[in-house]
Parts: sequence; C-alpha cells; structure tokens
Amino acid sequence: MRALTLSVVALTALGCSSADPMLAGAPPRADAGVAPDSSAPPDANLPAGEPTYHGLVDDILARHCWGCHSSAGGGIAPFDLDTYPSAAPEAALIAAATSTRTMPPFFAVNDGSCQPIQDHGGWLRDDEITILRLWAEHGAPEGDPTTTPPTVMAPPHLDAPDVTLTMSQPFTPQLRGTDPNEIRCFVVDPHLTTDAFISSYEVLPGTASVVHHVIVYEPESDANAASAAAMEGTDGRIGYACNGGTVVPAHPVALWAPGAHRTDYPANTGLSLPAGRRLILQIHYNLANGIAADQTSVRFATVGSVTHPAQMLLLSQSSLTLPPHELSVLSTPRSRAVPGAGTIWGVFPHMHTTGRHLSLTLQHAGATSCLVDVERWNFNWQQPYFYTTPISVAATDHISIQCEYDTMSRDVTTTYGEGTESEMCLSFFYVTGP
Repeated sequence: MRALTLSVVALTALGCSSADPMLAGAPPRADAGVAPDSSAPPDANLPAGEPTYHGLVDDILARHCWGCHSSAGGGIAPFDLDTYPSAAPEAALIAAATSTRTMPPFFAVNDGSCQPIQDHGGWLRDDEITILRLWAEHGAPEGDPTTTPPTVMAPPHLDAPDVTLTMSQPFTPQLRGTDPNEIRCFVVDPHLTTDAFISSYEVLPGTASVVHHVIVYEPESDANAASAAAMEGTDGRIGYACNGGTVVPAHPVALWAPGAHRTDYPANTGLSLPAGRRLILQIHYNLANGIAADQTSVRFATVGSVTHPAQMLLLSQSSLTLPPHELSVLSTPRSRAVPGAGTIWGVFPHMHTTGRHLSLTLQHAGATSCLVDVERWNFNWQQPYFYTTPISVAATDHISIQCEYDTMSRDVTTTYGEGTESEMCLSFFYVTGP
C-alpha cells in the first residue's frame, strides 16, 4: 500500500491499558470453575452455589484487573485486588464498575457484533460479570485460602529495549497567549547501524500532567531528517515548533495516547527503521493543569526482518462544527477508498474530551462490516485495537468513520483542531501489503 502524507494528530494517553499484551494475566486454573471458552452461552460458565474469592473470583481478577490493581505486580491503580483482604471491601465497587463495563478499561464492543479484537483480558464475558455481582451480593465470601492462587503477571514494560529515544534535555513548554497547547518536535538518534523493524514499543512521558500525545515519526529520507535537525534550536529553545505537522515529510511509527503502556505489533509484522536515520519525536503539551518541564523517552524492541512490513494509514473527518449544549452531536460520515490491496491488522481511533462514540466500517464486495465500535469513548483510556484475525481488503473497498460528541459542557461551538479543547475524529490503520 502507498503511504499517505499525514498531518499532525492530537493524541492522548495516561494510565494502565488492559488491551496491552503484557496484561493478559494467568490462564484459568483447572479448579477455577469457569471455562475459558468465551463463545459459550452466557450462563454456561456459572458455578453452582455462591462464588468465593479463592478459586474463582481471584482468577477473574487476575486475568482482567491485576495488571493495574496489584502493587506487587507494578500496577498503577490506587488500590489492590490481588488478595482477599484488599478485594473484599471493594466487592460492591467491583460489581458496579464491571456491570457497566467502566472497568476493565476496554471501551470497544467485543461481543461478536464487530470485528473480534485481541482483548488480552480487557473484555469481561457476561458470565464473569455475573459471578462478580453474585460474589458481592453474597457478602464477598472468602472460600478456601489454601487453593492454589493465580500467577501474578509481569508489569507491562519493555525491560530490555533495543533502542531508547530520549530528549537531549528537559523541555519546558510555554503558553502562547491564552492558548494552553504547544506542539514541539525533537530530533532523536536511534543509533542504528543496521536496518531494523519495530516489533514493540513503550512511551514513557516525563511529566504526564502536561503530555497530551507523543508520536514518533520517521522522516521519508535522510535529507528530510537533516532538514528537521537544522530547524532545532532556531528559536532559542530545544526542538522546533511543529504545529500542523512535522514540517518535513515523515510517517508515524509509534503512537501514544492516555491509556496506553506497552504496545506489541502483531507477530511477524513491524514498522521499518532505516540504519543511520534520525527520527522525530513530536509531543503535544497541554498546560491547562500547570506548566512543568518534561523529558519524555521511548523504548523500542526491534527485529532484523519481518514477514509483513507494515505502515500506518490515516482516515480523518476534519470538517467538525459541534454546537454547544447538545447531548449528542454526530459528525458527517467520512469515507475514503483503500489505496491498494492489503491487510488491516488493527486500528488506533482518536477523539478528544467531548467524544462519546466512534465507529469504523468497511465496505467490501457490496457489504458493510464493522471494523471497530468504541461505544463508550474515554479520553483517559485510549488504546490501539488489534484484530484476532487480520482483514484482507481490495483496492475497490472503502473505509468510513463517524464520531459522536457530548457538548453539554461547552458554551461555544467546538471545531476540529489540535488543541485539547478542540475536537478530532480520526483513526490510524496498521496495514501491510498484499
């Protein structure tokens, strides 16, 4: 597929994402009482009698919650659920949060009505939700504490990266009048002596309170990389201003937004990193919560070759005019032709703080199918969605996007823009050739 010329994208991410592959958790034990078959009827996996923490509830929590709710496992959540004394007082909260699918933070529909997604523990089955509700209703019984406990999963980090990109020194963003947004590009050197492909990455925002998005771009040529480097520091500050794009032709190889930690690209795929070429680290700062210095870094795991070299394509609806004080405002659907035969492996949807619902569809051979349905958009829990089975597309196919917004909190019309207080309606597509 032919790469598109990409504009800057305002992305956001903070927190622990249950869609991260390292948060898959332990497989269910043989004595757990819940079959791992997600295709079973909703009541087929319900246990006889009242559910207990040990041997049943702890397995569900291990697979879906301990990635964040376990201080022993490096989780970032404010309370633990990996022991009975810590989980029992939260039983009612667990039941309420899971019944509304507020937690785990996996906001795309994954019930079979849309393209199946690799949820890695993020999507609770209906029977699991019922078990957690029944456990709370029965007073959170403990069960047998000698039951073999689930395995605690490792933190979702790249502990031994092949490449680490780091800003040369801390950068302090500045207000531009009353505008709390600043977008800055920094040229960084991966110090690669041979060509490589990114297989996994992790973005580590230096100061999460001011970092709205991070995108790593690969310039289209060494000359483009040199042109970007020549712009650095020309205004007396490190990096260079890059509102509206990276200024030089470049394409993204890593995306970070609130909700994402480590991202693993599908097996046997990856995004190329040419030897000797410098990269561009683009960071959108939002200073609504105060000004602070930042020194963000990015870690890559790389491989020497892949079966399916990948690239990112973009579909964006930039004609947004959202009136204030509306509970539901729909964008005009935006459609574009697929630029060539290939395979879609996953999507990276994005909106801002008034976003409510985002859907992507594919028109193929006269039929329309769902690519992703993020029915409960959450600005603070953004994540990529990779498919369990990649989707083949033809040059005659079209992909479409539509977004819904809640502008009840706004007093003025909201339009498309990079700033956090503006809105977006877009998705990247992780694709490979035929």
